[in-house]
Amino acid sequence: MAELLTRSEKKRRAKSVESLAQELFALSAKDIAALPCDKAVKDQIVIGMDLKGGARKRQAKYIARILRPEDEVIRQLLTYLENRKDSKLKEIGELHQLEHLRDGIINDAIASDDGQRAANRIKKVRRADENGGGAFEEALRLFPDLPAVELQQAALMYVRTRKPVYSREVFRLLKAAWERKKLTSVK
Repeated sequence: MAELLTRSEKKRRAKSVESLAQELFALSAKDIAALPCDKAVKDQIVIGMDLKGGARKRQAKYIARILRPEDEVIRQLLTYLENRKDSKLKEIGELHQLEHLRDGIINDAIASDDGQRAANRIKKVRRADENGGGAFEEALRLFPDLPAVELQQAALMYVRTRKPVYSREVFRLLKAAWERKKLTSVK
């Protein structure tokens, strides 16, 4: 079954391919020769390297338009750039995944909100965690050292008050756990 994409999701994907094209402009001639794409795309990248300002942005959009239908080539280019030390695309993608996880945790907390007191809801969420499923469980699976109680409390405070500070707190906890995991995997 074909994946149904919203207009906003299509725009986000187009922007990510444009970011990929912008990062390709920073490569050396040797690296461009080693890229896993056809010669026409490599030629367009070389042209874009010499441009400045708006012309460079237009060239990136053109390269993105050429690459957009070729998902496999985009994946290969992303993998190639991720293996380079100076690539920021992988980190940005991981932060977007953390944002989606935060949104899922908050949406699950909103869905489980039935007007009970916060303490009762925390107990309810813990029972749901034991049964499995949901963004909270996924976060605990990805980051075993995540402070679960703090995360639950921040999500529930957001549900009660709708203040963005609690949403940011959920993201801060997720990002801290992600950075700890990244540091332990490097060692």
